Amino acid sequence: MPKLAQKAFTDTYLRSLNPESVRKDHYDAIQRSLGLRVAPSGLKSWFVMRRVNGRMTRTTLGRYPEVPLADARKKAEAVFEEIAKGNSPKKAKVPTFATVLDDWLARDQKGKRSIDEKRRAMTKDALPAFGNRPIDTITRTDIRNLLDSTADRGAPIHANRILAYLRRLFNWAVERDIIASSPVAGIKAPAAERSRDRTLSPDELAAVWQDTYQVPDPFGAFFRMFRKV
Repeated sequence: MPKLAQKAFTDTYLRSLNPESVRKDHYDAIQRSLGLRVAPSGLKSWFVMRRVNGRMTRTTLGRYPEVPLADARKKAEAVFEEIAKGNSPKKAKVPTFATVLDDWLARDQKGKRSIDEKRRAMTKDALPAFGNRPIDTITRTDIRNLLDSTADRGAPIHANRILAYLRRLFNWAVERDIIASSPVAGIKAPAAERSRDRTLSPDELAAVWQDTYQVPDPFGAFFRMFRKV
């Protein structure tokens, strides 16, 4: 049984709970086993921790403040009544990977310059592999198999991008309490990448300067002006 909080939940107290670098659980001193999880993103989610058949079970009850404190206590009491009758708490329906992907793009990636590239990559590779599966059923092995198949078709750098996008998506899902942990955690990029940073030699710079005189203005002048900066 989790250690109870020393202070009873009030709306003032709940609103004062600020996000930290890691998610943190707070427990109510009035309604036993009722907790509020605060994610690093600031998202606050209700849950109940209760022992069922010898195992600690966590049941989510919704988000705060969409679910008010009084309603959360009532929902917790209903869960306890079901357990007392010998029934396991009903699990909330877990969304599919496709649903979470759409939500992630709309909520977390909206307005970012790379959103179109992420959408194309995920639609081409990740969506066919995971689309209709509940997101909490996707395993590390599934992720590795997808990366291997992408690299084996001759696109190892693209496999790296897929891994980076999946890492962000699953971390976002963890923060929003959609899943408990990320199956991408600890997976290394399938291919090594070389830096493309390179400076032009003096001879190459001189050639660029001379060649721009063959480019009609204003473009040639623009490149020469840019070279001076």
